[in-house]
Amino acid sequence: MKMLYQYLCRIFMFCIIGGTGFVVGLALQWALVELLGVSDIGAFTIQLPVTIVLNYELNRKLTWRSRQQGTMQAVQFFGSRLFTAGLAWVLYALLAQVLGLPYMVANAIATVTVMALNFVIGEDFIFKHATQQPVVEPLPQTEAAPSMQLSKAR
Repeated sequence: MKMLYQYLCRIFMFCIIGGTGFVVGLALQWALVELLGVSDIGAFTIQLPVTIVLNYELNRKLTWRSRQQGTMQAVQFFGSRLFTAGLAWVLYALLAQVLGLPYMVANAIATVTVMALNFVIGEDFIFKHATQQPVVEPLPQTEAAPSMQLSKAR
């Protein structure tokens, strides 16, 4: 039961972080398109690496904080995100450029579609073999205080 609870907590945290990354990416894309005149596909392409780095840092520190991490996990994370970002980009281009959906709607659909895949990759492949570390360090064990003996009054 404890493992299920921890798993559900990681899913919840991943969704919160993913939602935060989505809002940041969407705001960046909107600013690039509406304020700077960048094409929507160009703006989507620019916001992808920003949100990938943001999501990596937040997930590393919050979602999988109980697992020891190193260079290998970072390489695997960014490698997997290149793959899923490519999927998101193709899906976005199809939705926005071919089907003519509004760019913000296409962004939302592409992001949500790859979000579940990103969690499975992170949970089951990237951080699965990382050493489990306790989230909170246990208190050091101390010797028991000597028992107090009441002496009988003489």
